Amino acid sequence: GDFVSALLDAVGPELGKRAEAVYRHNIVGVLDTALRGTNAQYLPQYVLDRCGIKLYEPSPGDSGWDIFSLDYHVESPLTAVVHAKASSKYRRIFHMLWRLKRIEWGLNNTWRRATGVSHSLRANEVGGTIKKALRKVALARQEMLHVTSNIQNYLMFEVLEGSWAAFSRKFAESSSLDDIIKAHDEYLDNILHLGLLGEDPESKRLSAQLALVFDIADRFCSVQDRVFVDCLSALGSEATRAEEAQRRIQKGDWGFDGDGNLDASAIDELGLKSLEGVEATTVEFEEGLKGLLKLLVGRLSNGALNQGHDALRFLTFRLDFNQFYEQKYSKKAEDSELDDDRRRSFGVG
Repeated sequence: GDFVSALLDAVGPELGKRAEAVYRHNIVGVLDTALRGTNAQYLPQYVLDRCGIKLYEPSPGDSGWDIFSLDYHVESPLTAVVHAKASSKYRRIFHMLWRLKRIEWGLNNTWRRATGVSHSLRANEVGGTIKKALRKVALARQEMLHVTSNIQNYLMFEVLEGSWAAFSRKFAESSSLDDIIKAHDEYLDNILHLGLLGEDPESKRLSAQLALVFDIADRFCSVQDRVFVDCLSALGSEATRAEEAQRRIQKGDWGFDGDGNLDASAIDELGLKSLEGVEATTVEFEEGLKGLLKLLVGRLSNGALNQGHDALRFLTFRLDFNQFYEQKYSKKAEDSELDDDRRRSFGVG
């Protein structure tokens, strides 16, 4: 709800730093503000008192995002049910959901920045390649939002809610502590299995492919930021040039040496550079998504692994509900075969 949005908005700048520059006391203060300033404040006080954060030991090159985790302190007698192994599973589930939220937050933030950049370009009557690059950014961003939001909805509604309903039934039917522990362990195992975080080889391949898609979407946010910074920098330089020209005019000199218009060649060069970076990342994302869809379809065809679970079928359908990717990849395969035939006809290959 609004707690996660408020937390991301407040903690984003801090976690964007290098892991070594992230300090626990700063983030604890941000967490407390997010808890007290959102609907989370209406949770029972004993729940709020047990909420905290965990910072893991950083590896070289890590940012704050890589070492951060929300934490909930479980005390006896609940530790009999939420034991150490169960806590580890909870952390794995959290990291998946947190990363999805982070990517969604990053993509939405860049949408807001893109709107400001577009207004600035329009005010300066700038078009050409930079406008084309921004249009490509918008299309790629929407495609990534489509994928991440559908995966997030799948996890929240199909996986978590369905698993909780099944656990609630088993809990009500339990007659001993052992029954409750068993039901809780099955609840977590079911979430990991349906959430593509299982330990079987096929689940590990799916998890790795999903992580690759998330990595590319995360990197795309950085590419967008560079495009926007470069655009605003170019426009800022032009604004400075215009101010200097105005000062010269006030002194009775010529304002501009040339026609006084924006340096179109510099803007076009910036647009070409930006377009190359965006297109390269977009191609990577499409290839990663193609691999993910292929693995999902393969898992659906494996009845042993997917027996009784239609939720994954709905996810696959939502990701490609109009068969856009299926037709796109089929066309690429046909074009590739056609190219092979042409090469063979010329005695090449």
